[in-house]
Amino acid sequence: RWRNGIGPRSLRPTVPTLAWNGKETYQFGTDEFLQWCRRIGTTPYINLNMGSHPLYQGTLWEAMEWIEYVNGDEKTAMGKWRAYNGHKQPYNVKYWCIGNENYLSARAARVQDKDTIYANRLHAWASAIKKNIRHCSYWQLVILQAGIKQ
Repeated sequence: RWRNGIGPRSLRPTVPTLAWNGKETYQFGTDEFLQWCRRIGTTPYINLNMGSHPLYQGTLWEAMEWIEYVNGDEKTAMGKWRAYNGHKQPYNVKYWCIGNENYLSARAARVQDKDTIYANRLHAWASAIKKNIRHCSYWQLVILQAGIKQ
């Protein structure tokens, strides 16, 4: 979960990872990743959690909040949280994907249905934003112009 990887490191949880039989400490979270990308001069790419395993599956709401945390104005709820965590300006991440290695699930048909529903809802959300704001950042325009083809 992305929220586990923001804020003071001393307050971040350690959780088991089933895939590697290890532990995830969340010591290198969203802000650390994006600041590292800036330091080395690379373009960040963020994967929105949409796994098929019940312990790991993300929700559309989580995805929208994460996008807002990363790219939202500091006046938004998640943008305020980002500013509180030390980064006032939006990161303006342009590249996002939905899910990663979903093929690992034996429930492929269910995952495909979920992919379509998730993508369509994310597109509808982005379209609603477009209608209610006067300007869009680059990443929003890319999503809005691409649309979802079924």
